[in-house]
Amino acid sequence: MTEMPGEMVQVSVNRCPPKEFSGRYDERKIISDALFHVKERGQVIMISGARGSGKSSLLDWVENEIQRPDGGLKSPAFKETFLETPGMIMVSYGKLLADIQGHTTFGWFKNIVQNESVQKGITALIGIVKDYTTPIDPIGVAARTGEKLAEAYLPSRPIGHDQVLTAFLDVFRKLSEEISQTDGFIAIFLDEAQWSSDIDFCLLKDLIRNIPPGIALIFTYCLETKTQQKYEELQLELLRHSHQEIKLDSMQSDCITELLKLRYGLNIDEITADFLKENIGDPLCLIACMNLLQKEKLPVTVENIQANMHAAIEDPAEVIYRCLDEIQAKWANCFCVLNQPMPLTIMACMLHYQPGKIIQLQDDLKKSYVITKIGKELYEFSHPSLREYRKDQLPDEDLEAFHAIAAKCFKNRIDKLSDEQYENRSLAKHATHEKYSEPAFDLNSRLGDN
Repeated sequence: MTEMPGEMVQVSVNRCPPKEFSGRYDERKIISDALFHVKERGQVIMISGARGSGKSSLLDWVENEIQRPDGGLKSPAFKETFLETPGMIMVSYGKLLADIQGHTTFGWFKNIVQNESVQKGITALIGIVKDYTTPIDPIGVAARTGEKLAEAYLPSRPIGHDQVLTAFLDVFRKLSEEISQTDGFIAIFLDEAQWSSDIDFCLLKDLIRNIPPGIALIFTYCLETKTQQKYEELQLELLRHSHQEIKLDSMQSDCITELLKLRYGLNIDEITADFLKENIGDPLCLIACMNLLQKEKLPVTVENIQANMHAAIEDPAEVIYRCLDEIQAKWANCFCVLNQPMPLTIMACMLHYQPGKIIQLQDDLKKSYVITKIGKELYEFSHPSLREYRKDQLPDEDLEAFHAIAAKCFKNRIDKLSDEQYENRSLAKHATHEKYSEPAFDLNSRLGDN
């Protein structure tokens, strides 16, 4: 019999907090074993699975295990996320290098990155990467005005991938040499690798082939029809170089029981757990189904699950959206046009918050199931599926209206945001949708020159 908690709860579809991470014990052991051998041989692990299978949550759990103060491995870990930014290259790798260069938490690693040879290598590589961090093609131009016009905005110089790769491997080898004299290692996490540009993807494959001792590279890859070809290429590289893939499938009964206990305070019986394993098993669909039951104030029984699970399985994002209150639904609709991550000032502008009320918006966002904070005044959707669902479902006139608002907000804040490229790229995107043809072309031209 399923024991119900005293109060119904809704759970965010954001990445599961490491302390609430449930199951996947075989997968955790594979990663722990790999990290145990990273000093002898560099390790690469690809965590693959369908959207909502818990890839990013597992990555967060590994990062926490490495860095937690109460008995972790006490080694530095660096994580960057590939975002859906068509035409942009080397952005995540550039941020990764900057994070490594500025890292001071671990004393022994601080000494390594401040080593003259290592520091020179990183500085030189950041310069090279920055030089190539430009759009491959102008945003929105090709789609709206044809290939010939797009060609006028393409960068004239070719991408020097060999130069970038050589510099990357030189830095990694220098780090490896210095790390070999310590008891530590460094872990590099890359999330959502399926969004990597063609150049980024080539670099990822080359790192798989050449990862040196003392460095662990763990990345996630979402399995979809449109990403299948690149996935098979990565599989082949991992196999050739004796690295590993962890493919996340449905959760087992005991893991589902643990998930519902930790995240909802629910105690379910074996029959219910087995039914969930056989019929759902996917973490995102599980949460969508449970949230729907909680919203309808229905007990978690096999009968109620059976009556509501089909919607959660067929389109969990739609069910998640259905469970939102009016304010959070408005946020999902309004912000789905924005590039990720989203600056707080732009979000406040789009919602017509006055400058003095931004703190109130910050407080409201802390309670959100839709939006999560990822940095200082930076936010993203709790799950990319929800953003994609709203972009697909909103009428064209509504999308155009939100793009127009966003364009106005970026235009009013020109040169006030910390990331100039993000600002220009976003304004170009929204201005193009708003049919501001000349500003869009100017911005794309400026992006190509940066």
